[in-house]
Amino acid sequence: MQGRIELIIFDLQGTLVDNKIDFVSMKREIIKLLIKKYGLNIDEELFLRRRVVEILEYAKDNVDDKTYNTIFQEISQIADKYEIDAAINSKLKADVKDVLKALRRKNYKIAILTNDGRKSTEIILNRFGLKEFFDCIVTRDDINTLKPDPLGIERILERIKVDKQNVIFIGDSIIDIQAAKNARIRGWGISGGYSTKDLLIKEGAEVVLNDLKDILQVVDP
Repeated sequence: MQGRIELIIFDLQGTLVDNKIDFVSMKREIIKLLIKKYGLNIDEELFLRRRVVEILEYAKDNVDDKTYNTIFQEISQIADKYEIDAAINSKLKADVKDVLKALRRKNYKIAILTNDGRKSTEIILNRFGLKEFFDCIVTRDDINTLKPDPLGIERILERIKVDKQNVIFIGDSIIDIQAAKNARIRGWGISGGYSTKDLLIKEGAEVVLNDLKDILQVVDP
């Protein structure tokens, strides 16, 4: 049985902010690392069409745990460079501050879970004065894994004691919906980001918002 929403977890990139990360260059550098340093058999052009999380999954399946942990840290450092460049030029999506203020007035708990690193996340939150709105912020540096792994959601729930039936996770990508399902909470999509509305619905999004401000008409209006 679903209860009243008490905690809203937001994705960051594509959900609260727009930032143009050069994923192609990032993935080329990651693939080069995996081929030259770790000798993995990778078709560069094929893997350039995959997400970073999928490249990491391939690496994890082909090396031992200790080597994978080292690879994760090295890939995270590569990603930091591109994320920081993008964060400096990021743009706040429409109505974000008004929505966060309204949710605070309604006494919701609010958190962020992002696959981005801590450095770029801090840049974005400080640039737009958003940090004060959040009860908890979890980045890949805090958990050493990426969505759709549910660990980030579980870490938030360790800090904010709320029953899972009272939690929603809002993101623009099917990875966000997958993470919500893996953590056994409700996943909501938002249009205009990484994944189309149809893909979000197909993946199992309970609700797909057209705009962020629509949340105010959906959650306990």
